[in-house]
Amino acid sequence: MKKGKVKDIFTHHVIDMYREYIKKEMDANPNLYLVYDRVLCIKDLHLLCKRNSRGKEEIVMSYTLFRSILEKCNKLIIDALLTGEKFYFGHSLGYIEGSRIERNFEKKMVNYKATKELQEETGNPELVVYHTDNTYCRIAWKKLRTLLNSVFYEFVPTVHFKRQFSTTLTANPTIQFLFTLYKRR
Repeated sequence: MKKGKVKDIFTHHVIDMYREYIKKEMDANPNLYLVYDRVLCIKDLHLLCKRNSRGKEEIVMSYTLFRSILEKCNKLIIDALLTGEKFYFGHSLGYIEGSRIERNFEKKMVNYKATKELQEETGNPELVVYHTDNTYCRIAWKKLRTLLNSVFYEFVPTVHFKRQFSTTLTANPTIQFLFTLYKRR
């Protein structure tokens, strides 16, 4: 193996975060115990339970509840980002924000929607329309400090979030002026 090559890259999913959460809770509280989740029937997926004062079993956390909490948090974050706010991660990881970036006209970018409409109107498939706006918008992760092993970290918005961002900008173009403007050097 060559020096500097990554052997295994692992992406953490919600189920991995849930399993890690359960381990931490079990270590912190000895009264908790695990029960196999018969509803979801996923290997190594358990319900976090405890006994109440009457000795009856109570579910403290399930994967379904954990996932719904994360989804609600993500929805709040997306709504905040779409109104021009920033989301700070904490722990010197930086923040996510909507950014306005000055367009580089040396590299022409095709406006696919306008091109398709023009081609359908005229019947000429060789016509191409380019973007002429001075800026374009995107969601970006701004790192506050240099992160150790920063090549292993990546922020990729979901397709749903990109569509929602685009739809919001189309419906209300003035929102882009709430975003930070980054000029080309």
